[in-house]
Amino acid sequence: MNKKSVLGELAELARMSTAQLREKWKVLVGPNPPAYSKKGLFRKLAVVVQRLHYGDLSKSVAERLDGVLAERGVDPLDSRTFAKGKRPRGTNKRHLPVGSRYRTEWRGKAYTMTILTKGVEVNGRQFNSPAHAVREITGSHRNGYRFFGIP
Repeated sequence: MNKKSVLGELAELARMSTAQLREKWKVLVGPNPPAYSKKGLFRKLAVVVQRLHYGDLSKSVAERLDGVLAERGVDPLDSRTFAKGKRPRGTNKRHLPVGSRYRTEWRGKAYTMTILTKGVEVNGRQFNSPAHAVREITGSHRNGYRFFGIP
């Protein structure tokens, strides 16, 4: 399978119905396809096709990724996980490591922001987001991530 055939195979999968995707699953993976939606089956089969061509992740990398997903309670097959606007308010949208600290200075005063599971803490006070904290600090609306130097 070359790169062109991988892309062709993925395009073919995208045009398939749910029943056709289930049949393709039986051919590539084995019996009993999971009870995923059409989108979920497509995503899973797309990974299978790419793994067959490019190879799989090393065991240590796969275990590390699984651990990070489990730690964050993320189901990679749930289409709402990464959909815009579907995240509960106050959650860590950039997936910054909980407990990480960022420092900045504003008008001669130092501010330290700590990432929490929900929201941030700045100099001992909790906020729903970095933007809320920065508004309290500066009195105007600014990008909280940029204010603390987070790309």
